[in-house]
Amino acid sequence: MQKPTIFSKILNCPDKKNEKNSVADINGFGNNVLITGANRGLGLNMVEEIAKNYGVKRIFACCRDPDKAKDLVSLNLKYKVIHLIKLDVQNDKSIEVAAEEVKKILVNENLNVLINNAGIFEDTFGERTGGSFYFPQRDYWARHFDINVNGLAMVTAAFLPLLQQSAKAGERALLINMSSTLASISLGRIADFLKNGNVAYSMTKAAVNSYTHLVSKYLEKDGIITTCFCPGWVKTDLGTEVAELTVDQSIPPLMKTISNLKKEQNGNYMNRFDLYLFLDILSINTHFRHCDRLLTHSNIMT
Repeated sequence: MQKPTIFSKILNCPDKKNEKNSVADINGFGNNVLITGANRGLGLNMVEEIAKNYGVKRIFACCRDPDKAKDLVSLNLKYKVIHLIKLDVQNDKSIEVAAEEVKKILVNENLNVLINNAGIFEDTFGERTGGSFYFPQRDYWARHFDINVNGLAMVTAAFLPLLQQSAKAGERALLINMSSTLASISLGRIADFLKNGNVAYSMTKAAVNSYTHLVSKYLEKDGIITTCFCPGWVKTDLGTEVAELTVDQSIPPLMKTISNLKKEQNGNYMNRFDLYLFLDILSINTHFRHCDRLLTHSNIMT
């Protein structure tokens, strides 16, 4: 039996990895769901899990080139609720066109769930990877921030009106951003996992966590629940084959947790079992309280 690593203990938590959802479960997703990066890995399996078990009306499965996404095309043939949408998170025009296409398909309906899943982590274990702080390559860092952070922000802005309409109509409205435990500033365990100093990906996901927490404060008044999740360390192209979880151990509990989200969890950073990775958010809240005290003191002084 493989000995658990520090990294696996952080990511994998309770031994619930074989839990499955049934069609009889409460939907929790509403009628219409959009997922980016749906052509492979976590995104592809999210599409299948929701199509198979949650009785939604439509899943907008987005990727750069749907025609070349063989596994996604096969799913589309199996589940008629899936709509293939061409969307490149690095191309603003592509995002705009995708949003218009989704609006046309929805007609007078709303988008209930947006899952920002598209992301990259290249040359993870390379000895001289461009993501390393020892040998940083500007194009590597720029590409990872552009896809993992900038693209996420642009996609969210494009589809936000549809989520706001959903919330206004009293329907389910969720904004879900995929993160990683490697993003945790408080845990700071990346050195236990990556000996090559490849910190670029972790920094992009820390930015995603910050974005999620800050945006949640603005969207709370609209009735939109905004959260970010660590799915665990999963065997995908991004997670690599040395990862400790299969998609079947990650995606079903993650989708169940998302379907059960409550407004009290707005702004949270969680794992797939609904465990609140609170330390980073606690640090942010402490920082804001400190700033409030400084501002108050400043106002008194002036």
